[in-house]
Amino acid sequence: MSEEQQHVFYRVREWCTKRLRNPAIEPIRVFITGGAGT
Repeated sequence: MSEEQQHVFYRVREWCTKRLRNPAIEPIRVFITGGAGT
C-alpha cells in the first residue's frame, strides 16, 4: 500500500474500533475513486 492508502486504511480502522465501543459515534464518509484496482 502507498502511504496515502495506509493513511485512509488506518483512519477507517480507528473509526471502526471507536464505533464498536460507542454506537452513537458519527458515521464516517469516505469517497474513493481511481483507476483499476479500486
